[in-house]
Amino acid sequence: MRTLRYLVAFALAASTATGHAAYARSAIVPETGSDLINLIQPCVTTTGAVPNGEPLRECYDYVAGFVTGTIALATMRHSPTPFCVPEGAHDNDILRSIVDYADKMPDAKTWSAGNLLTAALMTKYVCATVHADAGSQAVAR
Repeated sequence: MRTLRYLVAFALAASTATGHAAYARSAIVPETGSDLINLIQPCVTTTGAVPNGEPLRECYDYVAGFVTGTIALATMRHSPTPFCVPEGAHDNDILRSIVDYADKMPDAKTWSAGNLLTAALMTKYVCATVHADAGSQAVAR
């Protein structure tokens, strides 16, 4: 988890250095489940629709980085991933699954953001089988 935080911090620093200051100001690295929900909730409505049909990047980028990092770590360790996001899963569906999980499990908001993400994604995107190649189990978006 420490490595992931360093990667996210590096990405934020790089975005500032490359002139993406608006992104750097709006992006945060959530520490608790509550922080995570506060980051993504504004992009998820009760109908599942979001502005222009796609979630704002700052809402999804942390989740995408977490999913990608989890898959990469599992692949490097030759171990299965804890969740299997299907190819073609819509960004908003992924965000909605996290918010829905937190609504059903209020204590999850006191967990670390990573624990909430993992639990929500494991609940929604259960792996059907375990493959020898962990990288083939899930798709990072």
